[in-house]
Amino acid sequence: MILVKTYHPVHRDERGYVAELLRGSEGAAGEFGQLLVTVANPGVEKGNHYHTRKREWFCCLSGAVELVARDRATGEIERVTLTPDEDGRTLTAEVPPNVTHSIINNGDVPACVLLYVTEEYDEADSDTFPDLVLPPD
Repeated sequence: MILVKTYHPVHRDERGYVAELLRGSEGAAGEFGQLLVTVANPGVEKGNHYHTRKREWFCCLSGAVELVARDRATGEIERVTLTPDEDGRTLTAEVPPNVTHSIINNGDVPACVLLYVTEEYDEADSDTFPDLVLPPD
């Protein structure tokens, strides 16, 4: 369900570093969709929706989030923690269509997450449907 990409190379020098996040060869090729950044404050859950056409990739640049997903066909739930490692390397996780998903910041600092979506947002045809990943407590 959630496809986690291996850590990508980090290229460092005296100026800092450049970290690769997603390549066209990993399924993001073709027409460009939309690139977004979201900040999740501590204790916040964002998302709780699914798409019927769109694929989304998530990469946590700072802080940590738990990506939680539920397959709408099987009910299977997966959880993946996304956070940069001590070398600045990041994981990129792909969520396919028909999987309800959200990110949760269980930490005590804001988390910055980069997202790539295969289609631009169109309010008239958003392909975004509210749905809770987990049932309420």
